[in-house]
Amino acid sequence: MTDLSQFETVEHIPFAIMHPTTQEALGPIVHVRSSSHEEVRKATRAALDHRMQKEARGKTMTVVEIERYNVKALVAMVARIDWNGMTIDNKEPPAQPDEEFMGMMRKRFMWFTRQIEEFSADEARFFQDSTAT
Repeated sequence: MTDLSQFETVEHIPFAIMHPTTQEALGPIVHVRSSSHEEVRKATRAALDHRMQKEARGKTMTVVEIERYNVKALVAMVARIDWNGMTIDNKEPPAQPDEEFMGMMRKRFMWFTRQIEEFSADEARFFQDSTAT
């Protein structure tokens, strides 16, 4: 008999950010939550609620609004970042990035944030090892 509890996901898992062209590890390790994590789902629901409220009034979300909600979801995906000596403009970046920081990262280093989003969306990565019985 199969017990569904063996298919629970882990809180977050570390992911090495890769160089955008060589695919070599750059140093930063992002502890990523899955797209089904409660924090990420809460951010996604907020965006959907806002969209539905606007549509009920006969309006649509602007690109700026969509981008703002995407940044909120991105912040929710990141449990923390271990920068391992990497700097941005000769400054140490935050281990717990906020919306302002992640908004800047999305504008300047979309390749970096895209890796986080793609990793988070791959649900299979987040399942605990269920091979042990």
